[in-house]
Amino acid sequence: MKQNRKEFSSYFSRSIKQNKPLYLLLMSSETNPFPRPVIGTFRGYVEENKIIIGEESYSIEEIDSVCMYCHSSRIKQEERVNSNPFQGLVSPTLSKKEQKKLDEYFSDWGFRNEGI
Repeated sequence: MKQNRKEFSSYFSRSIKQNKPLYLLLMSSETNPFPRPVIGTFRGYVEENKIIIGEESYSIEEIDSVCMYCHSSRIKQEERVNSNPFQGLVSPTLSKKEQKKLDEYFSDWGFRNEGI
């Protein structure tokens, strides 16, 4: 878990330097079968096995994937960052309706997907 903390801290440090907010997709669970996207500010950090964003706290085990979004009038091509703390995690499948809703919400945002 120390390795995860280090990687997540590095991830947040990058997002702060690049002035980009975070988009987190939480994994589905029995109590909440639909993964819920969480939009947080780019000011985040890791404490124990939790990710803290604003006043919200998320267990690292609950996080499925993360995107860093940069508001833009047009989509920008961005190279992927080599270090990826989410590599190996399996993303839950979104329905076409859910994916369309998400795509529409972020239609004017450029992003780099740091998930899976």
